[in-house]
Amino acid sequence: MSHSMRRTVRSVGIAVCVGLVTTGLGMAPAFGDELDDAHATVSGQLDGAQAAIDESSAELVAANARVETASASVDSARAALANARLEVAAAREQQAARQSELDAAIAALDIALAEQAAGQARIAEQQAEIGEYARTTHQQNSSLLALATIVDPNAPGQLGNRLQWATTVFDVSGAKLDELETAQVELDAIEDAATTARNLADSAKAAADAQVIVTEEAESAASLAQAAYEAALAEQVAARDAAAAELSEDQRQYNELMGQLDQITAEIAERARLAEERRQAEEAARRAEEARRAEEARQAELARIAAQEGSWSESDYEPAYVAPSYSPSLMMPVNAYITDDYGYRWHPIWGDYRFHDGTDLGASCGTPLVAAADGYVTQARYNGGFGYHMLIDYEVNGRHMVTGYAHMSGFAAYAGQYVSQGQVVGYVGTSGSSTGCHLHLQLWVNGSQVDPMNWF
Repeated sequence: MSHSMRRTVRSVGIAVCVGLVTTGLGMAPAFGDELDDAHATVSGQLDGAQAAIDESSAELVAANARVETASASVDSARAALANARLEVAAAREQQAARQSELDAAIAALDIALAEQAAGQARIAEQQAEIGEYARTTHQQNSSLLALATIVDPNAPGQLGNRLQWATTVFDVSGAKLDELETAQVELDAIEDAATTARNLADSAKAAADAQVIVTEEAESAASLAQAAYEAALAEQVAARDAAAAELSEDQRQYNELMGQLDQITAEIAERARLAEERRQAEEAARRAEEARRAEEARQAELARIAAQEGSWSESDYEPAYVAPSYSPSLMMPVNAYITDDYGYRWHPIWGDYRFHDGTDLGASCGTPLVAAADGYVTQARYNGGFGYHMLIDYEVNGRHMVTGYAHMSGFAAYAGQYVSQGQVVGYVGTSGSSTGCHLHLQLWVNGSQVDPMNWF
Protein backbone atom coordinates (compact mmCIF):
# COMPACT_ATOMS: atom_id res chain seq x y z
CA MET A 1 0.00 0.00 0.00
CA SER A 2 1.38 3.44 -0.93
CA HIS A 3 2.04 6.04 1.74
CA SER A 4 -0.74 8.33 0.46
CA MET A 5 -3.25 5.46 0.29
CA ARG A 6 -2.32 4.36 3.80
CA ARG A 7 -2.83 7.91 5.04
CA THR A 8 -6.27 8.02 3.38
CA VAL A 9 -7.30 4.75 5.03
CA ARG A 10 -6.05 5.99 8.40
CA SER A 11 -8.01 9.24 7.98
CA VAL A 12 -11.20 7.24 7.39
CA GLY A 13 -10.45 5.31 10.58
CA ILE A 14 -10.00 8.56 12.48
CA ALA A 15 -13.36 9.82 11.27
CA VAL A 16 -15.01 6.58 12.41
CA CYS A 17 -13.40 6.88 15.85
CA VAL A 18 -14.53 10.49 16.18
CA GLY A 19 -18.08 9.31 15.49
CA LEU A 20 -17.75 6.60 18.13
CA VAL A 21 -16.42 9.06 20.69
CA THR A 22 -19.22 11.51 19.96
CA THR A 23 -21.80 8.74 20.15
CA GLY A 24 -20.32 7.54 23.46
CA LEU A 25 -20.83 10.88 25.19
CA GLY A 26 -23.53 10.69 27.84
CA MET A 27 -24.13 6.95 27.42
CA ALA A 28 -24.80 4.75 30.41
CA PRO A 29 -21.47 3.16 31.46
CA ALA A 30 -21.15 -0.47 30.46
CA PHE A 31 -17.74 -2.02 29.80
CA GLY A 32 -17.46 -3.34 26.26
CA ASP A 33 -19.61 -0.64 24.63
CA GLU A 34 -18.65 1.72 21.76
CA LEU A 35 -16.11 3.60 23.89
CA ASP A 36 -14.16 0.41 24.60
CA ASP A 37 -14.20 -0.49 20.91
CA ALA A 38 -13.10 3.03 19.99
CA HIS A 39 -10.27 2.87 22.55
CA ALA A 40 -9.03 -0.42 21.12
CA THR A 41 -9.40 0.83 17.53
CA VAL A 42 -7.52 4.08 18.13
CA SER A 43 -4.80 2.23 20.05
CA GLY A 44 -4.32 -0.04 17.05
CA GLN A 45 -4.34 2.93 14.68
CA LEU A 46 -1.70 4.65 16.78
CA ASP A 47 0.62 1.72 16.07
CA GLY A 48 -0.05 2.19 12.36
CA ALA A 49 0.47 5.96 12.65
CA GLN A 50 3.78 5.42 14.44
CA ALA A 51 4.83 2.98 11.72
CA ALA A 52 3.94 5.61 9.11
CA ILE A 53 6.03 8.20 10.97
CA ASP A 54 8.96 5.78 11.10
CA GLU A 55 8.62 5.10 7.38
CA SER A 56 8.31 8.81 6.54
CA SER A 57 11.31 9.60 8.75
CA ALA A 58 13.39 6.95 7.00
CA GLU A 59 12.30 8.29 3.60
CA LEU A 60 13.24 11.84 4.65
CA VAL A 61 16.68 10.66 5.78
CA ALA A 62 17.15 8.86 2.45
CA ALA A 63 15.90 11.93 0.54
CA ASN A 64 18.37 14.17 2.39
CA ALA A 65 21.17 11.74 1.48
CA ARG A 66 20.10 11.81 -2.17
CA VAL A 67 20.05 15.63 -2.10
CA GLU A 68 23.58 15.68 -0.66
CA THR A 69 24.75 13.26 -3.36
CA ALA A 70 23.10 15.29 -6.12
CA SER A 71 24.53 18.52 -4.68
CA ALA A 72 28.00 17.00 -4.67
CA SER A 73 27.52 15.95 -8.30
CA VAL A 74 26.47 19.50 -9.21
CA ASP A 75 29.54 20.92 -7.45
CA SER A 76 31.73 18.43 -9.33
CA ALA A 77 30.03 19.32 -12.64
CA ARG A 78 30.50 23.02 -12.00
CA ALA A 79 34.17 22.47 -11.25
CA ALA A 80 34.53 20.37 -14.43
CA LEU A 81 32.84 23.09 -16.48
CA ALA A 82 35.10 25.76 -14.99
CA ASN A 83 38.14 23.60 -15.78
CA ALA A 84 36.87 23.00 -19.33
CA ARG A 85 36.47 26.74 -19.83
CA LEU A 86 40.03 27.29 -18.60
CA GLU A 87 41.24 24.68 -21.08
CA VAL A 88 39.28 26.39 -23.88
CA ALA A 89 40.86 29.74 -22.97
CA ALA A 90 44.34 28.15 -22.89
CA ALA A 91 43.70 26.45 -26.25
CA ARG A 92 42.57 29.73 -27.77
CA GLU A 93 45.71 31.43 -26.43
CA GLN A 94 47.79 28.68 -28.04
CA GLN A 95 45.80 29.11 -31.25
CA ALA A 96 46.49 32.86 -31.23
CA ALA A 97 50.20 32.26 -30.56
CA ARG A 98 50.43 29.71 -33.38
CA GLN A 99 48.61 32.15 -35.66
CA SER A 100 51.17 34.83 -34.79
CA GLU A 101 53.99 32.39 -35.48
CA LEU A 102 52.36 31.42 -38.77
CA ASP A 103 51.95 35.07 -39.75
CA ALA A 104 55.63 35.68 -38.93
CA ALA A 105 56.67 32.60 -40.94
CA ILE A 106 54.58 33.74 -43.92
CA ALA A 107 56.12 37.22 -43.71
CA ALA A 108 59.61 35.72 -43.50
CA LEU A 109 58.87 33.46 -46.45
CA ASP A 110 57.59 36.43 -48.44
CA ILE A 111 60.78 38.34 -47.65
CA ALA A 112 62.92 35.31 -48.56
CA LEU A 113 61.04 34.85 -51.81
CA ALA A 114 61.48 38.55 -52.60
CA GLU A 115 65.18 38.37 -51.83
CA GLN A 116 65.43 35.20 -53.92
CA ALA A 117 63.69 36.90 -56.83
CA ALA A 118 65.98 39.93 -56.59
CA GLY A 119 69.06 37.73 -56.32
CA GLN A 120 67.96 35.61 -59.21
CA ALA A 121 67.44 38.77 -61.26
CA ARG A 122 70.97 39.90 -60.47
CA ILE A 123 72.33 36.45 -61.27
CA ALA A 124 70.44 36.43 -64.54
CA GLU A 125 71.86 39.87 -65.42
CA GLN A 126 75.39 38.79 -64.63
CA GLN A 127 74.86 35.52 -66.45
CA ALA A 128 73.71 37.52 -69.46
CA GLU A 129 76.85 39.70 -69.38
CA ILE A 130 79.10 36.64 -69.15
CA GLY A 131 77.10 34.97 -71.90
CA GLU A 132 77.42 38.05 -74.09
CA TYR A 133 81.17 38.11 -73.52
CA ALA A 134 81.35 34.43 -74.34
CA ARG A 135 79.37 34.88 -77.51
CA THR A 136 81.50 37.83 -78.62
CA THR A 137 84.69 35.91 -77.94
CA HIS A 138 83.40 32.92 -79.80
CA GLN A 139 82.25 34.96 -82.76
CA GLN A 140 85.61 36.70 -83.08
CA ASN A 141 87.62 33.51 -82.51
CA SER A 142 88.69 34.77 -79.17
CA SER A 143 91.89 32.65 -78.97
CA LEU A 144 93.41 33.99 -82.19
CA LEU A 145 92.14 37.48 -81.54
CA ALA A 146 93.69 37.44 -78.16
CA LEU A 147 96.93 36.09 -79.54
CA ALA A 148 96.91 38.63 -82.29
CA THR A 149 96.36 41.36 -79.84
CA ILE A 150 99.28 40.15 -77.83
CA VAL A 151 101.72 39.86 -80.73
CA ASP A 152 100.52 42.87 -82.74
CA PRO A 153 103.71 44.20 -84.39
CA ASN A 154 102.23 47.63 -84.50
CA ALA A 155 102.21 47.83 -80.76
CA PRO A 156 105.22 45.96 -79.51
CA GLY A 157 105.57 48.25 -76.57
CA GLN A 158 102.14 47.25 -75.25
CA LEU A 159 102.76 43.49 -75.22
CA GLY A 160 103.08 43.20 -71.44
CA ASN A 161 99.93 45.18 -70.91
CA ARG A 162 98.03 43.01 -73.36
CA LEU A 163 99.14 39.79 -71.64
CA GLN A 164 98.11 41.13 -68.25
CA TRP A 165 94.71 42.16 -69.57
CA ALA A 166 93.99 38.75 -71.03
CA THR A 167 94.82 37.05 -67.75
CA THR A 168 92.56 39.42 -65.82
CA VAL A 169 89.66 38.87 -68.19
CA PHE A 170 89.80 35.10 -67.69
CA ASP A 171 90.24 35.40 -63.90
CA VAL A 172 87.27 37.77 -63.53
CA SER A 173 84.99 35.57 -65.60
CA GLY A 174 85.79 32.50 -63.48
CA ALA A 175 85.25 34.38 -60.19
CA LYS A 176 81.92 35.73 -61.37
CA LEU A 177 80.75 32.27 -62.20
CA ASP A 178 81.78 31.05 -58.74
CA GLU A 179 79.95 33.96 -57.07
CA LEU A 180 76.85 33.32 -59.09
CA GLU A 181 76.85 29.65 -58.14
CA THR A 182 77.34 30.46 -54.43
CA ALA A 183 74.59 33.10 -54.48
CA GLN A 184 72.19 30.66 -56.10
CA VAL A 185 72.92 28.04 -53.42
CA GLU A 186 72.36 30.60 -50.63
CA LEU A 187 69.10 31.79 -52.17
CA ASP A 188 67.89 28.18 -52.46
CA ALA A 189 68.81 27.59 -48.80
CA ILE A 190 66.90 30.71 -47.67
CA GLU A 191 63.84 29.58 -49.65
CA ASP A 192 64.03 26.06 -48.21
CA ALA A 193 64.32 27.38 -44.62
CA ALA A 194 61.41 29.78 -45.09
CA THR A 195 59.30 27.06 -46.66
CA THR A 196 60.12 24.66 -43.78
CA ALA A 197 59.20 27.33 -41.20
CA ARG A 198 55.95 28.00 -43.06
CA ASN A 199 55.11 24.28 -43.10
CA LEU A 200 55.89 23.91 -39.38
CA ALA A 201 53.76 26.97 -38.56
CA ASP A 202 50.93 25.52 -40.66
CA SER A 203 51.12 22.22 -38.72
CA ALA A 204 51.22 24.00 -35.36
CA LYS A 205 48.28 26.19 -36.33
CA ALA A 206 46.27 23.15 -37.48
CA ALA A 207 47.03 21.38 -34.17
CA ALA A 208 45.97 24.49 -32.23
CA ASP A 209 42.74 24.70 -34.23
CA ALA A 210 42.03 21.02 -33.52
CA GLN A 211 42.71 21.53 -29.78
CA VAL A 212 40.29 24.45 -29.70
CA ILE A 213 37.61 22.24 -31.25
CA VAL A 214 38.28 19.44 -28.71
CA THR A 215 38.19 21.80 -25.72
CA GLU A 216 35.05 23.55 -26.98
CA GLU A 217 33.35 20.16 -27.34
CA ALA A 218 34.47 19.28 -23.79
CA GLU A 219 33.09 22.61 -22.56
CA SER A 220 29.76 21.91 -24.26
CA ALA A 221 29.60 18.42 -22.74
CA ALA A 222 30.47 19.79 -19.29
CA SER A 223 27.76 22.44 -19.63
CA LEU A 224 25.17 19.81 -20.57
CA ALA A 225 26.31 17.61 -17.65
CA GLN A 226 25.99 20.51 -15.23
CA ALA A 227 22.47 21.26 -16.47
CA ALA A 228 21.51 17.59 -16.08
CA TYR A 229 22.93 17.41 -12.55
CA GLU A 230 21.20 20.63 -11.56
CA ALA A 231 17.89 19.26 -12.88
CA ALA A 232 18.47 16.05 -10.88
CA LEU A 233 19.26 18.14 -7.79
CA ALA A 234 16.05 20.13 -8.21
CA GLU A 235 14.11 16.85 -8.50
CA GLN A 236 15.73 15.44 -5.34
CA VAL A 237 15.07 18.66 -3.43
CA ALA A 238 11.41 18.47 -4.47
CA ALA A 239 11.29 14.81 -3.35
CA ARG A 240 12.87 15.76 -0.02
CA ASP A 241 10.34 18.55 0.51
CA ALA A 242 7.52 16.13 -0.31
CA ALA A 243 8.93 13.60 2.20
CA ALA A 244 9.14 16.31 4.86
CA ALA A 245 5.54 17.34 4.17
CA GLU A 246 4.43 13.71 4.37
CA LEU A 247 6.23 13.26 7.69
CA SER A 248 4.56 16.42 9.00
CA GLU A 249 1.16 15.09 7.93
CA ASP A 250 1.85 11.70 9.57
CA GLN A 251 2.85 13.46 12.80
CA ARG A 252 -0.30 15.59 12.65
CA GLN A 253 -2.48 12.51 12.26
CA TYR A 254 -0.59 10.75 15.07
CA ASN A 255 -1.20 13.74 17.36
CA GLU A 256 -4.86 13.77 16.33
CA LEU A 257 -5.13 10.07 17.23
CA MET A 258 -3.42 10.72 20.55
CA GLY A 259 -5.94 13.47 21.29
CA GLN A 260 -8.79 11.12 20.48
CA LEU A 261 -7.29 8.38 22.64
CA ASP A 262 -6.92 10.83 25.53
CA GLN A 263 -10.56 11.86 25.09
CA ILE A 264 -11.73 8.24 24.98
CA THR A 265 -9.60 7.35 28.01
CA ALA A 266 -11.01 10.31 29.93
CA GLU A 267 -14.56 9.24 29.07
CA ILE A 268 -13.83 5.66 30.08
CA ALA A 269 -12.44 6.95 33.37
CA GLU A 270 -15.52 9.13 33.83
CA ARG A 271 -17.74 6.16 33.09
CA ALA A 272 -15.83 4.09 35.63
CA ARG A 273 -16.11 6.90 38.18
CA LEU A 274 -19.86 7.07 37.68
CA ALA A 275 -20.07 3.31 37.89
CA GLU A 276 -18.07 3.39 41.11
CA GLU A 277 -20.37 6.04 42.53
CA ARG A 278 -23.38 3.92 41.65
CA ARG A 279 -21.71 0.84 43.03
CA GLN A 280 -20.89 2.61 46.28
CA ALA A 281 -24.43 3.99 46.50
CA GLU A 282 -25.83 0.54 45.81
CA GLU A 283 -23.41 -0.97 48.31
CA ALA A 284 -24.41 1.58 50.93
CA ALA A 285 -28.07 0.91 50.25
CA ARG A 286 -27.42 -2.82 50.42
CA ARG A 287 -25.57 -2.51 53.68
CA ALA A 288 -28.22 -0.22 55.08
CA GLU A 289 -30.86 -2.74 54.09
CA GLU A 290 -28.81 -5.55 55.60
CA ALA A 291 -28.33 -3.49 58.76
CA ARG A 292 -32.04 -2.80 58.92
CA ARG A 293 -32.86 -6.43 58.47
CA ALA A 294 -30.19 -7.46 60.97
CA GLU A 295 -31.54 -4.98 63.44
CA GLU A 296 -35.05 -6.29 62.92
CA ALA A 297 -33.78 -9.82 63.38
CA ARG A 298 -31.83 -8.81 66.47
CA GLN A 299 -34.83 -7.08 67.95
CA ALA A 300 -36.95 -10.10 67.17
CA GLU A 301 -34.37 -12.38 68.77
CA LEU A 302 -34.18 -10.14 71.84
CA ALA A 303 -37.94 -10.19 72.11
CA ARG A 304 -37.93 -13.93 71.84
CA ILE A 305 -35.24 -14.28 74.55
CA ALA A 306 -37.04 -11.80 76.76
CA ALA A 307 -40.21 -13.74 76.39
CA GLN A 308 -38.42 -16.96 77.33
CA GLU A 309 -36.22 -15.73 80.17
CA GLY A 310 -38.11 -12.67 81.31
CA SER A 311 -35.03 -10.38 81.32
CA TRP A 312 -31.85 -9.77 79.16
CA SER A 313 -29.01 -7.34 78.66
CA GLU A 314 -28.15 -5.93 75.19
CA SER A 315 -24.50 -6.41 76.03
CA ASP A 316 -25.04 -10.15 76.22
CA TYR A 317 -25.64 -10.28 72.42
CA GLU A 318 -22.87 -9.97 69.76
CA PRO A 319 -23.57 -10.73 66.02
CA ALA A 320 -21.41 -13.42 64.42
CA TYR A 321 -18.57 -12.38 61.95
CA VAL A 322 -19.37 -13.31 58.34
CA ALA A 323 -16.30 -13.94 56.07
CA PRO A 324 -16.35 -12.42 52.57
CA SER A 325 -17.53 -14.73 49.84
CA TYR A 326 -15.11 -13.42 47.17
CA SER A 327 -11.44 -14.23 46.58
CA PRO A 328 -9.16 -11.76 48.41
CA SER A 329 -6.67 -11.47 45.46
CA LEU A 330 -6.14 -11.95 41.71
CA MET A 331 -4.66 -15.10 40.26
CA MET A 332 -1.72 -14.86 37.83
CA PRO A 333 -2.92 -15.73 34.31
CA VAL A 334 0.23 -17.78 33.63
CA ASN A 335 3.23 -18.96 35.60
CA ALA A 336 6.07 -17.19 33.80
CA TYR A 337 8.98 -14.81 34.23
CA ILE A 338 8.63 -11.06 33.67
CA THR A 339 10.40 -10.10 30.43
CA ASP A 340 9.42 -6.41 30.32
CA ASP A 341 8.00 -4.14 33.02
CA TYR A 342 5.17 -1.62 33.03
CA GLY A 343 6.27 1.96 32.26
CA TYR A 344 8.39 3.88 29.77
CA ARG A 345 10.88 1.92 27.66
CA TRP A 346 12.56 1.77 24.24
CA HIS A 347 10.11 0.03 21.93
CA PRO A 348 11.69 -3.20 20.56
CA ILE A 349 10.02 -2.80 17.14
CA TRP A 350 9.65 0.93 16.49
CA GLY A 351 12.87 1.89 18.29
CA ASP A 352 11.44 4.98 20.08
CA TYR A 353 10.93 5.79 23.76
CA ARG A 354 7.26 5.26 24.66
CA PHE A 355 4.97 4.13 27.45
CA HIS A 356 4.53 0.36 27.91
CA ASP A 357 1.00 -0.07 29.32
CA GLY A 358 1.40 -3.57 30.73
CA THR A 359 3.74 -6.28 31.99
CA ASP A 360 5.20 -8.83 29.56
CA LEU A 361 5.35 -12.45 30.80
CA GLY A 362 7.51 -14.77 28.72
CA ALA A 363 5.93 -18.16 28.01
CA SER A 364 5.84 -20.62 25.13
CA CYS A 365 3.19 -20.15 22.47
CA GLY A 366 0.15 -22.30 23.25
CA THR A 367 0.57 -22.10 27.06
CA PRO A 368 -2.94 -21.84 28.64
CA LEU A 369 -4.05 -18.51 30.15
CA VAL A 370 -6.56 -18.46 33.04
CA ALA A 371 -9.02 -15.89 34.38
CA ALA A 372 -7.58 -13.82 37.24
CA ALA A 373 -10.92 -13.86 39.11
CA ASP A 374 -14.61 -14.54 38.59
CA GLY A 375 -16.04 -12.18 35.98
CA TYR A 376 -17.37 -11.60 32.47
CA VAL A 377 -15.45 -11.58 29.18
CA THR A 378 -16.23 -8.20 27.58
CA GLN A 379 -13.95 -8.44 24.52
CA ALA A 380 -12.38 -11.30 22.56
CA ARG A 381 -11.21 -10.18 19.10
CA TYR A 382 -8.23 -9.22 16.98
CA ASN A 383 -7.19 -5.68 17.93
CA GLY A 384 -4.45 -4.15 15.75
CA GLY A 385 -1.04 -4.06 17.43
CA PHE A 386 -2.40 -6.02 20.42
CA GLY A 387 -3.17 -8.97 18.14
CA TYR A 388 -5.75 -11.35 19.62
CA HIS A 389 -6.91 -9.36 22.66
CA MET A 390 -9.23 -10.32 25.55
CA LEU A 391 -10.73 -8.10 28.27
CA ILE A 392 -12.33 -9.59 31.43
CA ASP A 393 -14.42 -7.50 33.88
CA TYR A 394 -14.32 -8.29 37.65
CA GLU A 395 -15.48 -7.04 41.03
CA VAL A 396 -12.60 -7.74 43.47
CA ASN A 397 -12.48 -6.51 47.08
CA GLY A 398 -15.05 -3.83 46.29
CA ARG A 399 -13.10 -2.56 43.29
CA HIS A 400 -14.04 -2.60 39.62
CA MET A 401 -11.15 -4.29 37.77
CA VAL A 402 -10.45 -5.20 34.17
CA THR A 403 -7.61 -7.39 32.91
CA GLY A 404 -6.32 -7.33 29.35
CA TYR A 405 -4.52 -10.28 27.68
CA ALA A 406 -2.74 -9.29 24.43
CA HIS A 407 -0.83 -11.12 21.64
CA MET A 408 -2.78 -14.36 22.28
CA SER A 409 -2.71 -17.23 19.81
CA GLY A 410 -6.38 -18.11 20.37
CA PHE A 411 -9.44 -17.84 22.65
CA ALA A 412 -11.07 -20.45 24.88
CA ALA A 413 -13.91 -18.08 25.95
CA TYR A 414 -16.13 -15.59 24.11
CA ALA A 415 -17.40 -12.07 24.73
CA GLY A 416 -20.30 -12.04 27.19
CA GLN A 417 -19.30 -15.37 28.78
CA TYR A 418 -19.04 -15.66 32.59
CA VAL A 419 -15.73 -17.23 33.65
CA SER A 420 -14.44 -18.47 36.98
CA GLN A 421 -11.08 -17.75 38.58
CA GLY A 422 -8.52 -20.21 37.18
CA GLN A 423 -10.64 -21.13 34.14
CA VAL A 424 -8.69 -21.38 30.86
CA VAL A 425 -9.75 -18.49 28.64
CA GLY A 426 -7.06 -18.55 25.91
CA TYR A 427 -3.46 -19.31 24.98
CA VAL A 428 -0.11 -17.47 24.83
CA GLY A 429 0.89 -16.30 21.33
CA THR A 430 2.81 -13.66 19.36
CA SER A 431 0.06 -12.01 17.27
CA GLY A 432 0.04 -8.30 16.44
CA SER A 433 3.12 -6.13 17.07
CA SER A 434 5.17 -8.74 18.89
CA THR A 435 8.75 -9.97 18.81
CA GLY A 436 8.11 -13.40 20.34
CA CYS A 437 5.77 -15.63 22.36
CA HIS A 438 4.59 -13.81 25.51
CA LEU A 439 1.55 -12.45 27.36
CA HIS A 440 1.12 -8.66 27.49
CA LEU A 441 -0.85 -8.32 30.78
CA GLN A 442 -2.87 -5.11 31.38
CA LEU A 443 -4.92 -4.01 34.41
CA TRP A 444 -7.46 -1.22 35.03
CA VAL A 445 -8.68 -0.46 38.56
CA ASN A 446 -11.76 1.73 38.85
CA GLY A 447 -11.16 2.97 35.30
CA SER A 448 -7.47 3.87 35.72
CA GLN A 449 -4.72 1.82 34.12
CA VAL A 450 -2.17 0.61 36.71
CA ASP A 451 0.93 -1.56 37.04
CA PRO A 452 -0.45 -5.12 37.15
CA MET A 453 2.36 -6.38 39.41
CA ASN A 454 1.15 -4.13 42.24
CA TRP A 455 -2.14 -6.08 42.35
CA PHE A 456 -1.22 -9.72 41.65
